[in-house]
Amino acid sequence: EAVENGATLIDEAEVTEVIVDDSKVKGVKYIKDGVEKSIFSDTVVLSAGAIGSTLILRSAGIDAGREIFFDPFVSVGGYLKDINFNTEVQMAGLVVGKNFVLSPHFSSFIKGNIDDKNVDDKDILSIMVKTSDEAKGYVDDDGDVVKVNTIQDIRYLAEGVATAGFILEKAGVDPSTIGSTVYRGAHPGGTAPIGKIVDSNQETEIGGLFVSDASVLPISPGKPPILTILALSKRLSDYLKNK
Repeated sequence: EAVENGATLIDEAEVTEVIVDDSKVKGVKYIKDGVEKSIFSDTVVLSAGAIGSTLILRSAGIDAGREIFFDPFVSVGGYLKDINFNTEVQMAGLVVGKNFVLSPHFSSFIKGNIDDKNVDDKDILSIMVKTSDEAKGYVDDDGDVVKVNTIQDIRYLAEGVATAGFILEKAGVDPSTIGSTVYRGAHPGGTAPIGKIVDSNQETEIGGLFVSDASVLPISPGKPPILTILALSKRLSDYLKNK
């Protein structure tokens, strides 16, 4: 739709650097087909994600990525013969607790926790447990991530896991088979938070350089952030049109 209205889309390109002159953005450098090129503009909006945007901001001298959250989650499940949950629409509901959210979510990894090798995917009932986490961690200059799980992070997850286990048992799951997947991160963000790296209009200390992705979220939402990101991006587009 943007292209139909006059935008130019450059695909298969990697932005490597922001061009800055006198504390104002002038464009970006990027690599396409192994060749470095430049494109010039007085307004640049980074939307490369919490890790990608961090590295681009660092190249411009902005010290982003010194904190990061992940919205950690596990799936908890067990054996319930012929439940056929694996064929249902996933995450079709949401239970919001004080410190966690629960959502129906099939995971084939649950089967590996059960000793009975005759258990099939159709015999697994599972629930996703997702929590907010403290932004303890960082992105290094190579893009590798170090994440620290705090006592609060672990407590919130334990509360959610216990609740999910209770629900599964009440649903008929054999309690001796209930287990969880490994601990994973769902939505990396918070590496360029509003109020620290960007202002309330999502602009950095470099004039004309904006960020609009999960990087700018100041705290972990503990649930899918896509609607928040869309709302922020729409707000930013309105701001830029009227600027």
